[in-house]
Amino acid sequence: MKDYFFCVLIASVLSAVCAALAAGGALEKHVKYVCSLICAAAVFLPLTKALKSGINIEKQNLISEKSVSLERYAFREAEEESKAYIKNIVNEKFGITLSGVSIEIYSEENAAVVGEIRVTLSPEDKMLREDVAGFLLTALGGSVKVVISTE
Repeated sequence: MKDYFFCVLIASVLSAVCAALAAGGALEKHVKYVCSLICAAAVFLPLTKALKSGINIEKQNLISEKSVSLERYAFREAEEESKAYIKNIVNEKFGITLSGVSIEIYSEENAAVVGEIRVTLSPEDKMLREDVAGFLLTALGGSVKVVISTE
């Protein structure tokens, strides 16, 4: 239990420091969002460890009896929030709506790791492919692929 509170404390302090460093900057919203995802992972991942060790925790309205584990639920929620965030920042920057977004999130040593991010543009927006790719690479980092929808 001590480790859990220590992990949450460290994530909170790290988020506060990152937010203070980015205050007033162009990437302030992005930094705050990423910090909130880190805090969410810090809260959920120790709980999944407790579930795996045999401690019974009641799943009050989080997931149904037949649904997946709490860890997969947390990753799915983080993935959905991240997709909505990416769609929003692309819409704000370029005024276009993405046809699709897929994000690969996996667990590595009790940490959430974002793999590849793939966004799909409509054929009408294909001239913005390089601009969108550059923007997302700068804003999010990692591996970003921009594809054009065939529909």
